[in-house]
Amino acid sequence: MTRCLMVTAAAMVATTAVADGVPATEIADGDVTLQGPVGQRFEAMFRNHVLEEDPVYLTECYGERTETDLWQTEFWGKYMHSAAPFWTMTKCPLLKKKLDAGIANLLQHQQEDGYLGNYLPERRSAKGTWDVWGIKYTMMGLLHYYDATGDRKSLEACAKLCDYLIGSVGPKGKLSIAETGNYAGQPSCSVLEPVMWLYRRSQEKRFLEFADFIVREMTENPKGPRLLDLAVDCVPVSERSAIPSDSIWRGVPSNRGKAYEMMSCYQGILDYVEEVEKRGGGGERTEKLKQAAVATAWDIVDQEINLAGSGASYEHWCHGARHQHEAFPHTQETCVTITWMRLCEKLLTLTAEPRWADQFEKTFYNAYLGALSPDGRLFTSYTPLNGSRCEGQIHCRMHTNCCNANGPRGFLSFLRSILTAKGDEVFVNYYVSSRAAVEVPALKEKALFETHTFYPKEGAVDIRFRGTKPMKFKLSVRLPRWARSTAPRSSPIPRAARFRRRSPILPQLSVNNFLFHGG
Repeated sequence: MTRCLMVTAAAMVATTAVADGVPATEIADGDVTLQGPVGQRFEAMFRNHVLEEDPVYLTECYGERTETDLWQTEFWGKYMHSAAPFWTMTKCPLLKKKLDAGIANLLQHQQEDGYLGNYLPERRSAKGTWDVWGIKYTMMGLLHYYDATGDRKSLEACAKLCDYLIGSVGPKGKLSIAETGNYAGQPSCSVLEPVMWLYRRSQEKRFLEFADFIVREMTENPKGPRLLDLAVDCVPVSERSAIPSDSIWRGVPSNRGKAYEMMSCYQGILDYVEEVEKRGGGGERTEKLKQAAVATAWDIVDQEINLAGSGASYEHWCHGARHQHEAFPHTQETCVTITWMRLCEKLLTLTAEPRWADQFEKTFYNAYLGALSPDGRLFTSYTPLNGSRCEGQIHCRMHTNCCNANGPRGFLSFLRSILTAKGDEVFVNYYVSSRAAVEVPALKEKALFETHTFYPKEGAVDIRFRGTKPMKFKLSVRLPRWARSTAPRSSPIPRAARFRRRSPILPQLSVNNFLFHGG
C-alpha cells in the first residue's frame, strides 16, 4: 500500500480534513451503492450466500424443544441481522419471500408464557446452556424484521419474549442472568443489546428497568462478567480469569476471556449508555461504563489484534499480538472478527475518535474479506496467518455454523458508516468506489457523492459532489493513521476507475431509507 493518501474533493462545499475527530452518526435517508472490487465481493456474497439460505430450515428447531446444551436458535437471528437490512437495500422479491416464510414458521412456535426457543423446560436458562444466548439472537431477528417491514406481530412477539426473560432471569426470577449459561454469564448478559433495541422501539419502561438490572449483574455480581471493575483496574482481557493466559491460547477454556461474548456485552453496554445519556440520565455511572468499554477495546488493540486486524485462539483472548508469529491453533474466528468490527463502529459513533475507523478498516480489508470465499458462498470459521482457508464444521447438527451465519453482518457495518452526517457537516469515514447520498441535517437536503478509487491498493481518492443543485456544507475526510502524508490531488482520475453501470442481475442494489438504529 502506498504511504501517501491523495484526495480530490470536487464540490460546492467547504472542505475540512479531520484528524482528531470524525463523528460517525448513522446514515439517515441515504443511498449507498458499492462499486469496484468491494462491490463485486458484496454482490457475490448477497447472491450466493444470503439468497441461498433457507430461513424456514433455520426456524424448524424452535418447534422441537428438546435441546439441553447447544445453540441452534442463534442461526436464524444472525441471518436476519443482515438479511432484513439487505432487503431494504435490494427490494429483492425472492429475499422478501424467504424472510416472510421464516418469520411465519417462527411465530407459530411461541408459547403462552412468551418463550421462543428449543430447550427442554428443565434446562432453560440453566448453567452450561446457550438458551438465553439464543433468545438474544431471536430478539434481534424479530426486531430487524419489524424495522424492515413495520410488522407489529414481530415487535409484539419480541416484547413477549423479553417479558419471559424478565420473569425467569430478571430481578424477580429464580436465577440471576449473570449466573446462567457459560463463561461467567457473558453470553446471557449480552442479551442487553436487543433489550435496548426493544426499549427504543417500544418506549416501555419495564424494558429499560430490565436493562438496568442486566448492567448491574454485568458489573456488580462477583460471579458474573465483572465488566467494569476489571476494566477500570486495567486487567488485560486475556487475564480476567484464574487460568494463566499462556495456557488459554493453547486451548484451555477460561471463564471471562471468551472474546466474542465479552465484546457482545460491551456492545450492549454502549447501547445502554447511549440511550441513558440521550434521555438526560447520564452521569458518573454511565461515564465509567463508557470508559470501561473504551479501555477494554484499547487493550484489545494493544494486546490482541494482529497484523490482519483480528485475534483470539480457540475463541479466547490470549495476548495474541505477542503470539501471532507462532503456529496459532484456531486463529481469528470470524465471529470474533465481525464482533470486533461492530464494536469499533459503535465506539466511532460514541467517541468521535477516528482511531476506531482505522481499526475497522484494517480488519475489513484483511481478516474479514480474507474469510469470505471468492465466490461469496461462505465465510471460513478460522483464518490463520499462514494463508490456509477451509470451510467451517457444521454446528449443532445443522447445515451451518456460527461464523457462516454471522458473516454478512460485517458488510452491514461497513455500508452504513461509509458516509455519515451531523449538523452541517458530512463525514467520509471509508474510501471505496461508490455512489452515496446522505441527508445533511442542517440543510434538510441530501448530498450525493461519487467516489472513484483503487484504495487501498493505491492512495488516490476522487470524491465528487453530484447533487442536482448547489449546496454549501463542510466536508470532512478521515486521515488514515497509516498515511505518512496526505495531499490534495490535481491529476484526473484514471478512466478505468470511472463509475460502472449497476449490475444487470441486481439492478436495485442500493440502500434506501437506511434507519436501522439497533446495530
